[in-house]
Amino acid sequence: MAKSYSRVLTIYNCGTNFNRDRATASALRKAGELIASLYEKTSHPDVTQFGRLDLPAYGYKLIHDGPGSAPAAFSRWERDAQGIRQHVQHAATESAASTPGLKPGANPISAAVHRLQGTLLGAGWEANVANAIWVVKAFKHRPEVINLAGWSRGGVTCHMIANALYQDPELRNIPVNIFAVDPVPGGFGSHGAERTDVQSNVANYRAVIAIHDRKLAFRPVQIEPLGTHKLYDMPGVHDTAVLGATELHAVPVLVEWLAAKFLESHGTTFTSRLHLTSQQVCENYAIAKKTMPGYAALAGHGATNKVIALGGHAPARAMRTPTTLHAEYFVNWHHLREFRLAFPQVYQLAFGARSREAREIAGLHMLNTMKITCRNSYEQLVQALS
Repeated sequence: MAKSYSRVLTIYNCGTNFNRDRATASALRKAGELIASLYEKTSHPDVTQFGRLDLPAYGYKLIHDGPGSAPAAFSRWERDAQGIRQHVQHAATESAASTPGLKPGANPISAAVHRLQGTLLGAGWEANVANAIWVVKAFKHRPEVINLAGWSRGGVTCHMIANALYQDPELRNIPVNIFAVDPVPGGFGSHGAERTDVQSNVANYRAVIAIHDRKLAFRPVQIEPLGTHKLYDMPGVHDTAVLGATELHAVPVLVEWLAAKFLESHGTTFTSRLHLTSQQVCENYAIAKKTMPGYAALAGHGATNKVIALGGHAPARAMRTPTTLHAEYFVNWHHLREFRLAFPQVYQLAFGARSREAREIAGLHMLNTMKITCRNSYEQLVQALS
C-alpha cells in the first residue's frame, strides 16, 4: 500500500552516457531507457522548471544526466524561496547544459575530453550529488521523504546522494528510499564507502543485479540484503533491465514494474505505469527461465562485451545473494514469493512435499487454471518436476 506524504521529492539518476533525452528512443536499441522513462511518467512537476520552493505541501521530481552524456537541453532557471524565477549559478545546474560537471563556456575540445572522462572515470557525478543537496536545502519546507532511482553509475549516485544527506545534520533525518539497477561504479580501483554502502537514513533499498554480465571492472555494488534491504538477481547483462534485448522482454517488464511499484509505495505518483498481477509476474519469470540461455549468451554479444568481457569468457560475477530455494524452477526469491501468492495450492503440492512420490502426484494435480491461464509457468513447472 502506498504511503501518504505531504512533501515528496523523487530524484532519478541516469547511467553513464545516458540522459533525460533517452526516454523515448535510445540510439542503441530504439527503445525507452528505464530511468528516463520513469522520470517522464512521474506525474510530479520538475523542481528546476516549475518549482515553488516555499510550498508547505508538494511533490516534485528531478533528473540528473549521466557522466559522459550530452542532453539536448537543460533548464538553468529555478525559483527561489519566494517563488521568484531566477537564473541559478551553482555549478551542477549550470554544467548540466552539456554534461555533468562541465564548466560553463567550455570549448568543444574541453567538452569532448570531459565527456570522455565521464565515460571512463565517472567524472561529473559529484556535481549531480551537489545539485541534489542544493535542491533539498533550497526548499523552505524540507521533503518528508526522498525517493532515488538510478542505473549503473546512476545507481551508485543514489548511494552517494543518500550518504551526502546523512552527513548533513540538517538533512540526516529525512528517510530515503533507493531503487538501483545494476549499480556499477566502474573502473579497476577501489571505491569508498560513500559509493559502496548506505547509512541508517536509507529506510528501504532495492537493487537489481544482472547475473550474466562478465565485463571486467563492471562488478556491481551489493548492499547486504537484510531487513528492508533486498536484492533481485535477474537474468541478463548490465543494460538488459533498462534497455531490453531482442526477443528477451521478460526481465525489462519485471524491472520496470518493480521500480515503479516500489517508488509509488513511497509516495511517487505516475501518470501511467505497469500493473502486474502475481500470476502475470510468475509468467514473466517463467519466460525468463525458459529463455535463460539467451540471457546468458548476451555476455558475448556486442563490441563492448567481446572486448571487456573477453567474448563472454571473463570470470562470472561473484554473487552475494543467498542461493534461491528450488533453483531448478525459481529465478530468485521474489519469483518464489509471487508464486506462493499466485498458486498456493500448487506450491504446496509441488514444493511443500519432499518425497518423490508426492512430487509425482503433484505433477498429476496441477490446477487446470494454471495450465490454461499461465501456460509458461505450468510448462516450466512440469519440466522442473520431471
